[in-house]
Amino acid sequence: MSDPHSGRARVTLLAALLLLLAGAGVLGVVLTLRPGGPALSRLEPDRARPGDSVILQGSGFDASPAANIVLVGDRTGRVVQASDTQLTVEVPDLELVPGQSSSVPVRVVVGKAATSAASLQVFLEATVLAELPPAAAGPAASGEGEEAAVPAEPAPQPATERAPARAAAPRPRAPRPTPAPAAPLPTLAPEPPAAPPLPPAQRRFVLERTAVESSRRVNADLEGFETDGVDVKRAPDVLGRVDFEVTPGQVKPGDRYTVTVYLSNDGKKDIKLKDMFVATSINGRLVSGPGTLRSREVGPKKKNVIASFSDTWRDTISTWAMDVTVTSDRGDIYKNQIAWK
Repeated sequence: MSDPHSGRARVTLLAALLLLLAGAGVLGVVLTLRPGGPALSRLEPDRARPGDSVILQGSGFDASPAANIVLVGDRTGRVVQASDTQLTVEVPDLELVPGQSSSVPVRVVVGKAATSAASLQVFLEATVLAELPPAAAGPAASGEGEEAAVPAEPAPQPATERAPARAAAPRPRAPRPTPAPAAPLPTLAPEPPAAPPLPPAQRRFVLERTAVESSRRVNADLEGFETDGVDVKRAPDVLGRVDFEVTPGQVKPGDRYTVTVYLSNDGKKDIKLKDMFVATSINGRLVSGPGTLRSREVGPKKKNVIASFSDTWRDTISTWAMDVTVTSDRGDIYKNQIAWK
């Protein structure tokens, strides 16, 4: 039989060793070296307009553009190019006031992890009114209220020694010409004021377009072409669409609303789903994680419900958006967003 006293001694010795390591900072080093999720370190440029391309630098990104969700405020930016350390993203349309810039948070969601937010200044140029053309020249152009000049009367001739000077007979005054009316200044239509955000009663849920891409790679070996650094992608095996339905379509505070997610199979093969990832942004706060699939297989030319989410609409909600990304067993990625606008 083993000695219980020796067992207690070993436990006490192990606890003391752990405390010693923790005091020395070794445990902290181990936790620090544990790999983490994606990280966003820099935006180039850090000021852009809707439609401009911005380069996101960091680490832990996915080399497949469709596997990265880039949230610019509460909208999704289209990922044009992707690598492990860099993403090229198109700035989406945002509600902005012309002539002013707004600071919006930018985050990258990869898989089940999201980066911390970086700040991007998004702006719209102010509308500049055309300059007024010069006024047409006219008799009244010399000054407001001035009368037209009257020709001066000729000076009287001086008298000579042989003939006495005679008083000049008064000459009739020439009638004053009536000044022509000044040409009217051209009028410009007033600049329309910037449209304020729609009140909640007039806003609705807007569906974006589905992005489809294959995560599988192929080797690039093209004769006569330099292929170093070339990333050749495989076309998706089966085309499909992610669709949303929100009920009720117009929400008000206190309403219980439901978001139903569909997958439409536009191809001739079955789509067998592997997993789903959901990212919801409410008032700039991101909540993301894996979703539960209600259906894992969609037949050709079929449309199945793959997920459903319900919550209560709060009166504090000013911006709302949901992104859904689903991946098939063939490596096809289907991604779409719905936003409250």
